[in-house]
Amino acid sequence: MRLPRNSLAIVAAIAAMGCACGGIAPGLTTPGALAPPAGAAIAPQDAVTVIFHRQLDENTLPGNVLVTQEGADVPHACELRDEGYVLAVRPLNAWSPGELEIILVGGEDGLRYTDGRGFASITLTYFVGG
Repeated sequence: MRLPRNSLAIVAAIAAMGCACGGIAPGLTTPGALAPPAGAAIAPQDAVTVIFHRQLDENTLPGNVLVTQEGADVPHACELRDEGYVLAVRPLNAWSPGELEIILVGGEDGLRYTDGRGFASITLTYFVGG
């Protein structure tokens, strides 16, 4: 069976993030927590929304959001909603065509659950259409 090109990119992105906690990456809720999904081709104006588990220690929710392209509108806090802590990363004007990486780094001790489990970071890779 042959997979579409985007499917292979999604598999690679998920493998790079490391699967744990029943989600696609430590600290994320489900594959639906990413809009658009990691590995997807996105438009230059698309925002990336990440939903974190409600059980994460809110003090560790991304201490830093690193983007490989300049011009991101990076929020400094996650908003708590019913589905979890919601973080949106938007371009100020538009992402540049090509690969885009968004790296979510926890506070001083990394991202941490309220029970003490933790992890250092999550890397999301997208492909921006021209």
